[in-house]
Amino acid sequence: MDEVSITQEMWVGCVVVPLQHCHYVVAMLNTNRIAKASAAYGRLEKSVREHRGLSATTKLKVYHAVVITTLLHACETLTVYNRHAKQLNHFHTSCLRRLLRIKWQDKIPDSEVLRRASILSIHTLLPKAQLRWAGHVVRMPDSQLPKQLLYGELSKGKRSAGRQRYKDMDEGLCAVHVWS
Repeated sequence: MDEVSITQEMWVGCVVVPLQHCHYVVAMLNTNRIAKASAAYGRLEKSVREHRGLSATTKLKVYHAVVITTLLHACETLTVYNRHAKQLNHFHTSCLRRLLRIKWQDKIPDSEVLRRASILSIHTLLPKAQLRWAGHVVRMPDSQLPKQLLYGELSKGKRSAGRQRYKDMDEGLCAVHVWS
């Protein structure tokens, strides 16, 4: 396999765009993701949530198909830090509470809300999506760019000696890194 050169650049289509502020990219994507999912949930508010003729299971299926898909779009290729996953999970559980008409005064924990909705938490859905993507990449032909990037080596620079440090990363992501 050819050696792949990776610098502080991001591929956008076929154009390489240099990134000057790499540390802001994940935070912007997270905020943008929640805003888009919130807009999708707002559009469902009157047509689905307030519709008395629909059962709770139908409402939850529509929620999963529209809001969760929007919230987790392209999450399998991002590095999601634990604090961002908590923000995503908070949005997820607050939407479920509104959908199931659970008030905050009821003092029902998030785990019970997820159990009543029969939906997994974001902390479970993120690693599941990332492992699914890793499986696709492993089965790709060697000529595909995602596989070259995953298995490629840096042509310049060096890694520091010792164990590589992870900054506030989710445990599931660390486990994926160790297995590969």
